[in-house]
Amino acid sequence: EGRLTGRTRYQYRMPRSRDWELLVDYQRDSLAPLAIDGTSNSLYALKKLDGRYALYRISLDGNRTEQLVASSSKVDIDGIVRAGDGQKVIGYTYSEDRRRIVYFEPEYTRLADALSKALKLPLVVFVSTSADGNKVLLFAESDVDPGRYYLFDKRSKSLGEVVAARPQLAKRALAPVRAVWYPA
Repeated sequence: EGRLTGRTRYQYRMPRSRDWELLVDYQRDSLAPLAIDGTSNSLYALKKLDGRYALYRISLDGNRTEQLVASSSKVDIDGIVRAGDGQKVIGYTYSEDRRRIVYFEPEYTRLADALSKALKLPLVVFVSTSADGNKVLLFAESDVDPGRYYLFDKRSKSLGEVVAARPQLAKRALAPVRAVWYPA
């Protein structure tokens, strides 16, 4: 609206329309939009379910049909993972004793598992892909390794390091994460 009101509003337009539709007004709604997936014409958003944030997909076809995608009785779902030219939503993230990613498609699950084993780093995040999906920029890390970016070519099955995330920590010993649970 062009002025500071203390209110956050998200609006969207239907395909081939010039009219804006109200999606979320944070003074009234408890919906946190994350991303629009152009491949499915839907919005991925976090919304409370039984006291925890759950991931929903909301159609942007005018009906605003909500579909529960993922939830947990223990922790909040806290984000999404995207890939491809159209930035398709391919999974979601949450944290328990460590960061976890759940991919919707078996192809990404298999690729993440294989790359994790090859790199000996447990967390692999797909950052971006080329338009044709053959080149994948990924980030891999662990509790004792601050992480590195890699470029993976699916056709040639080649993997090369691009850059370290925190090179100043390269020769320093990092403490492993240890989960501590207690009643509160």
